[in-house]
Order: sequence, then structure tokens, then C-alpha cells
Amino acid sequence: MEDEKPRFRNEYVIDQFEKLADAITERVNVFMIGGGALIFHGLKEGTKDVDVIVQTPSELKALISALYKIGYKSARRLPREYEELGASIIVENPDHFRWDIFHMQVANGLVLSENMITRSTVMFEKKGLAIHQMSKEDIFIFKSVTEREADLEDMRVIAEAGIDWETVLREIKNQSDSSGRLWENALYEDLKELKKKHGIYSPIQKKVENALAKKLEERAVIRQLENGKRTIEEIASSSKELSRSLIRSALQRLEEKCKVTINRKRKPFVIHLKK
Repeated sequence: MEDEKPRFRNEYVIDQFEKLADAITERVNVFMIGGGALIFHGLKEGTKDVDVIVQTPSELKALISALYKIGYKSARRLPREYEELGASIIVENPDHFRWDIFHMQVANGLVLSENMITRSTVMFEKKGLAIHQMSKEDIFIFKSVTEREADLEDMRVIAEAGIDWETVLREIKNQSDSSGRLWENALYEDLKELKKKHGIYSPIQKKVENALAKKLEERAVIRQLENGKRTIEEIASSSKELSRSLIRSALQRLEEKCKVTINRKRKPFVIHLKK
């Protein structure tokens, strides 16, 4: 079973980095995004694997090639949860130490953003290899998009160690806006679980809930516009979930995001989705 796999301390992981650096043939920046990074934050004693993300196809190819050179082999089949997360490849060595490798994004949409890169620190560098340790805030975010119980436990550890909650909130909002995905929903569900199972209350939970509610209102309005509704009255008459005041607020936000145009030269105002 997965839980019976051995856990490796930071000395072992560093040794793997050393061997990998000797095999790398070009410059590769690797960003540690998972629980493996927590052993270098001093929050875990050992790890079964390292979850990493690279930015370019050439770095992905060079990293995998070097791992093969030092004895790693591809997993025959990705576990279901890793298929859902969009892992590019999983490789494992004879000791059963594993690399879960992602290219630029996780869960088919959560990306390695410029702000995340800025918050990361280089914790190992040799020859062409640079290993970047993600901030606790960003590891927390990447953990929030999974449905694995072990990841909720890692989120608990990170939260208890102390993080900048406002950074988490800003990054989730930015990721959601840029991708069109409701990342606030995944985060909100995990924040509720942290409170229910571990008694951890996040100061941003209410803000995340409010942001999620606004996004859902905007989506509901967009659906009505896609169905041919063109005025506030038409949208309100066709939607039991939206009051006229909520529709007006949602339209104002959508207009600020350049997702709709509102013709105010005639009454009632006529609303159109931007293409």
C-alpha cells in the first residue's frame, strides 16, 4: 500500500539532487511544490517523493533524461489522482523514491505564476541544476487543488507553522481570474475541512467564501446572456437564484473585467457578452 512505502530524509533527497546535477546536460530550473519541499522548511521529517514543476518542454525532457541516467524508471501507470492532477510523468528508483513531475501547471490549470517564482528560493544549485523551494503559501495552494487526505494533513502542518494568508488569497484570485477556473471553490472546501477536522480557522475563509459567491453570480449571469437574455429584467425573470441587485453588481464586475458591454443609450439597458 502507498502508506507502507519508505520515507526519505533530507540527506537522501540532497544526495539524489547531487547525482541528478552530475547527469544534467543543460540548465534546468526545478520548482519543488509538494510535501517533499516541507522537509526543507523543517515541517516534515521525511517524504516518499518530490512533486516538482518545470517551465519549458526542453527542461522537462532534460530532467527526465537525467533521471533515467541515474537509475529511475517510469511508473507503468499513473495513479488515478495523478492523472487528474495532470502529472506529465512519474519516475521511481530502485529504493522506491519517486519524482512526480509536472510541466508548467497542476490540475490542468493551476500554473507556476511569476509571483510564485518570485517567492521561491534556490535551495540547491550545482552545474546546470537549480532546485527552487516554493514558499509555504504556494505549497499550501498547490495542496488545495487535490482530493488526497495526505495533502490536507500537509496543509494542516503548514497552517500551524504560520503563513501569510493574504498572499494565499491574492494568488488564488489571480489564478482563478487568469484561468477561468473556480480555484476559490477548492480552497474553500479545504479550509472548511481544516476547521472541521483540525480546529484550524483561517482568517481568509470568509473572504474566500465571498469571492466564490461573486464568481458564481457572474457565471450565472453569463449563462443567462448566453441563453439570449439581454436586460436585467429578462435575467431576473429567468433566474431564481439572482436578485436584481445581485445581477447589477455582477454586471458591474463583468464590465470592469471587459467580459460584457452595456448599452446605456436606451432603456432598459441592453447587455452583450464580449467575444
